[in-house]
Amino acid sequence: MKWYESNPIRFEIEKRLLAKAHPGCRLVIKDGRMKLQKTLQLRKNCYQIEGIFSDNYPYSHMRFFVFSPPLKNSPPHRYGDGELCTHGSSDVSSETTAKVYLDWAIQWLQTYERWLDGEPWPETCKSSWVS
Repeated sequence: MKWYESNPIRFEIEKRLLAKAHPGCRLVIKDGRMKLQKTLQLRKNCYQIEGIFSDNYPYSHMRFFVFSPPLKNSPPHRYGDGELCTHGSSDVSSETTAKVYLDWAIQWLQTYERWLDGEPWPETCKSSWVS
């Protein structure tokens, strides 16, 4: 049984928080997994991002990826598979919601755009990111 089936109250809370804070966010089941899809218009680009809920969410973190446009100049703070490094392991718990994970992904993209403008990237997640 998937997390959203075994914990319908948590799933309803997640949906309401996302709908209130991030209109246009979609929850879909794709490849047997619950995924969050969002289009974001920021200063430089319109981004298509996807957050993947772990099989044992909320006890494991969500993973976020940018699907378009391709990221330029090999930005730091990504894992080898392209996952965005949005938080430290001590920043999350089973109480962390998809809304918060999405907020962090948006913050990552805002930082990325400033980095493209020449600003340094903040010092976080540096033990495992790809440079």
